[in-house]
Amino acid sequence: MDVMGAMEDTVRLGFQRGRMPDAGDLGYPHIAGMLIRMKETQMSYGKLCRWLGWAQAAVVAAGGATLDDMKQINMRHANNPLDISNRIVSNEA
Repeated sequence: MDVMGAMEDTVRLGFQRGRMPDAGDLGYPHIAGMLIRMKETQMSYGKLCRWLGWAQAAVVAAGGATLDDMKQINMRHANNPLDISNRIVSNEA
């Protein structure tokens, strides 16, 4: 799965729908910051997936998307490999 692509689509959808709070762990700034950290930090594939799950849950909980929206995002990215050509992903959890 292309976790980074799914995360980018998740953050974009949350922003476009404009229903996310401006602060807090479920807020848009926090979720957008997670995407930046995912791009800049060495993380295992499992941790990337957990962060994607948190971000998707936050967008749904804020009313910025539905569970079906998230399923569609995940299905679009399911067959795309994780592009790690420009970063190293550790095996640490």
